[in-house]
Amino acid sequence: MPGENKSAAGDDPGANIAMASVLRLQGKPARDIKRYLDMARARPDKDWARDLALADALVLARDNKLDDARAALSAIDQGDGKLETSGDVRARLHLALVLAAQNKAAEAKPLVEAILAAQPEHAAAKVLAGKLETLVAQTDPLPPEDGKPVVAHPAPRDAGVAVRPTAPRDAAPAVEPSGGDQSYERLLKRANTLAESSCTQAMELYAKALEQKPNGIEALTGMGYCHIDAKQFASAFSKFRAALAVSSRYEPALRGVAEAYQQQGRKEQAIEAYKAYLEIYPDSAAAKKQLERLGGGDTPPTPPAPTPTPPPATPPAEPAGAGSGSE
Repeated sequence: MPGENKSAAGDDPGANIAMASVLRLQGKPARDIKRYLDMARARPDKDWARDLALADALVLARDNKLDDARAALSAIDQGDGKLETSGDVRARLHLALVLAAQNKAAEAKPLVEAILAAQPEHAAAKVLAGKLETLVAQTDPLPPEDGKPVVAHPAPRDAGVAVRPTAPRDAAPAVEPSGGDQSYERLLKRANTLAESSCTQAMELYAKALEQKPNGIEALTGMGYCHIDAKQFASAFSKFRAALAVSSRYEPALRGVAEAYQQQGRKEQAIEAYKAYLEIYPDSAAAKKQLERLGGGDTPPTPPAPTPTPPPATPPAEPAGAGSGSE
């Protein structure tokens, strides 16, 4: 039935969790984030239950409700969701970060060691382990990075890769591993070219690129757009969410979230996503045009140029001889 299709598209848990993550990364109020998480909660889906619980916990951590976040993360890292059972390190890593932020480095240290035992090359855990060694020695609280609270962002459930900090596209490229045409940058370039004609072939190269540089935001975002082309919207949101977890202002991924909503026919969410995009990139004519097409073009109008104030009139010259006193 048509109504059922509309409901299924409008209540996709993965899409709502993705939008909640975007809003969290942009520092939006918890009530705005909760609206999307509640929509995801309204359609119970065991495949997304863990992501939903993590999203709730990360909002608590972001808002400095560290005791509540600690309890929520501990609950996730239990039973079938435990790292040693599920292989998913996210809850354990976030729990270690919360403990570190609470100046409980001694409690966080064994959690990080367990992560590294399961995934020895987990970059975020390796960085945190080094910081914890310093904390244990100095008993100083873990300093925030870039002036922000110490809260790691999660990789999506299907990424299967560690969260590694990467520079946005306009930053100086990192030194790539050796291997000729198997370097990240070369694989990415070939994948982007192929994506114009064959996303099937491009996806294979994007995957190989991610093997070289896990959580490379460009490759993740390229995969997201290929998922949109294939109408695989849940997977698209997941890839964009992973890219935004690494770089919350990454323009192609922010735009991808809005485009995915638009192609799903989810007008209200698309409008909100484009507005969120324009808050960061207010000069994007393309985004403004899409917003107008969706009927949400209530962006602040450009103020008209001020009307120049005319110069004061020059007073007329006095007639010759006036005031001379001659008779």
